[in-house]
This record gives sequence, structure tokens and C-alpha cells, in this order.
Amino acid sequence: PQTILIAVFRIMDRLVRLYPKVNEKETPLPRSWSVKDKFSFLVLSQNNQKVHYKGGGKNHKDAASVRATHPIPAACGVYYFEVKVLNKGRDGSVGLGPSV
Repeated sequence: PQTILIAVFRIMDRLVRLYPKVNEKETPLPRSWSVKDKFSFLVLSQNNQKVHYKGGGKNHKDAASVRATHPIPAACGVYYFEVKVLNKGRDGSVGLGPSV
């Protein structure tokens, strides 16, 4: 438990240094995927940090998307995020990027 708290404080400290103009009480940073704003055949796990596709993946009607819990605050200026694709699926069709 103490190591988790230390890790959380390090992350918070890093975010404050990266985005000093962001007031998280007014405009929180996106930190996880939204349970409410996702397609039904997407399953979230690991505190909504991991997305699993459970659709057919056979045509364009099987496409799915998920949004973060919060938009990127304009005060960020430049926002950095990482996504790790663990499995490209049967046909290798994966699209990633921000939305507006």
C-alpha cells in the first residue's frame, strides 16, 4: 500500500510539472477510458486503463471507439499520451488518435 501511494504521488508531481497551467479542479486531465462513452463490444479492465475488443471484426459495422473520461484541457498546450497495442486482431485493423 505504501509503494502504491508513493507511485501515485510521483505521478501527480509529474503531471503538475508537465501541465502547470491546468487547474484539475476545473478541467481534470484524462486518465482512463470512459465506461459510459464506449461501444458495447468494448470491455474495460485494470481500472479502465485497458480496452478489450469483443466484436466480430469482419466489416466496417464492427468498428468501435472509446473516449477518455475527460477531454484534454486547452491549457495543456501540447498533450502527450501513449497507447500500447497488444494484439492487432485477425486482419490488423487498428486506428488510434484524439477526437474532438
